[in-house]
Order: sequence, then structure tokens, then C-alpha cells
Amino acid sequence: KYPSLNHISQDICKTKQKCLKAVENSIRDMHSVILDNTNPTRAGRAEYIEMARESNPKIIVYCLYMDATGDIVPNRALYQHMNIVRERLGGIRIPEIAYNIFYKKCEIPVEAEFDKIFPIRFNPNQSKNRDGLLRFIQKS
Repeated sequence: KYPSLNHISQDICKTKQKCLKAVENSIRDMHSVILDNTNPTRAGRAEYIEMARESNPKIIVYCLYMDATGDIVPNRALYQHMNIVRERLGGIRIPEIAYNIFYKKCEIPVEAEFDKIFPIRFNPNQSKNRDGLLRFIQKS
């Protein structure tokens, strides 16, 4: 039997401290965790990873990240796509300045931080089929 899975997000928890506490409680209760946060820096990610590994040294930490760095075209397309998805799901738009600050701070995840990294390459040409992408995300 698989342990239960907890989805934890700072958008939901509202503060980093509450988010850290939710992760800690989930690990203590032997639940798997999906941490759905934008953690652009290694130091920011390290807080969660270190806390998880101190709670359970056998824990496996995976990283899934949207790989849209280095080119303004995919970055702009990803920004637009993320806002369409957020609006469809009832969220608020991400201000462009927040997106730009994220990419200015962004440190690409490295193998030394995680047990396994899964980059998800964003293809800006897919944004022409926005409805198909949104249907896929809503089914997930």
C-alpha cells in the first residue's frame, strides 16, 4: 500500500514557516509530499531538503522543474501559459515583474541537491494549442 500524498504549497499555506511545518508534519506522519513552490535558489530549496532528510535519512527527494531558461521566447511563452492556467483554475495572474525577479534569482537545480531531477522542457510552440494544454492540466 502506498502512503498518502500531501500537496503543500506556499500559495495555500500563506507563509514559508507554515509551509515548512506542513512538510515536517507530513514526513513525521509517513506521508509522501509534493512541495509545489517556486524555490529559485539553492539556499531556499536546501531548507526543505535538509529538514526532510533530518526527519528521515532514507527519504528520497525528487525535483521536477520547468526548464525554460536561457531564451526570452520560451520564457515569455511560459509566463503567458502559466497565467492562462492560473486564471482558468481561479487563481490570480502572476505580475510580469515577479516572473522576471524569479528568473534573475534562478539557480538551476543540480544533482547534488536531489536524488533525481526531472526537467520538463517547455515548448513555446505548444502555446498555439492553449486549449489542449489547459485540458491536459485540468485532467491531471
